[in-house]
Amino acid sequence: MKALVLSLLFFCIGAAPVFSQQETKLFAQGIFQIEDREALSQVENSIRSVSNVETARLDIPTQRFFIIINGSELTEDAVKSWFGVYSETVGCIQIGVYGQDPIRPYPFTNCND
Repeated sequence: MKALVLSLLFFCIGAAPVFSQQETKLFAQGIFQIEDREALSQVENSIRSVSNVETARLDIPTQRFFIIINGSELTEDAVKSWFGVYSETVGCIQIGVYGQDPIRPYPFTNCND
């Protein structure tokens, strides 16, 4: 009986890291310049169709985007590529670990681009 309890205890302790691992989520936010609502809708739908994108919000009044992905790697070039022909209008990109890194408040200041 004692051996069974000890075996269960070691199993639970050894398996705990496996059960507690969560998928990494990254966020990207920034600004863009797309005045046409139809074009904006098409870009937003295109971004949402990317396989690892969990959430994509593009806001016309503020020209701000916020995207959450499942994964551990995200680059500014990848984010810009999702905007297709409007990629050159994307700026002030911040990328971080969702739920861990602070999200800069809008309006963005101290942008390098």
